[in-house]
Amino acid sequence: WCKHNSKENHAEIMQAVRLPLMSLTELLNVVRPSGLLSPDAILDAIKVRSESRDMDLNYRGMLIPEENIATMKYGAQVVKGELKSALLDGDTQNYDLDHGFSRHPIDDDFRSGIEIKLGQPSIINHIRILLWDRDSRSYSYFIEVSMDELDWIRVIDHSQYLCRSWQKLYFPARVCRSVLWSYSSK
Repeated sequence: WCKHNSKENHAEIMQAVRLPLMSLTELLNVVRPSGLLSPDAILDAIKVRSESRDMDLNYRGMLIPEENIATMKYGAQVVKGELKSALLDGDTQNYDLDHGFSRHPIDDDFRSGIEIKLGQPSIINHIRILLWDRDSRSYSYFIEVSMDELDWIRVIDHSQYLCRSWQKLYFPARVCRSVLWSYSSK
């Protein structure tokens, strides 16, 4: 863009570039030689990147209002959990002990769970979960979201509650790529 447009707009355009989302290699080997940004701007981006949690960076995500994006239609996939194939098919009526749901073992560090990787980075603020409701069990759980599957932010914590059936969960909007549901106690 900068090669084909006047130099007076370069600064305004460059302010829209999310430099802290670039890797150190990109900043040093692509951005720096371009001469489009001052060394201070590059150093500021490196400082923000090194001092911030990944989930606190200003990621861009897709917003699809009032639509279940955790489906195969949108490229989502279950990467952790048992019986993965039927979890994202959208059928919330036909499930039993053999199909239509997922489960996970409970471990001490709470890293096991059901993890769904969305088809693309997405802005979410609402999750609906159907907990197993074909008997009298109740569940405690938490939900975390991540962009890189390393830095997780807890958006829902119902680890001290007994929950059943449909859960309609709201939280402040976050950009994420992965959703982890864990700690199902009976």
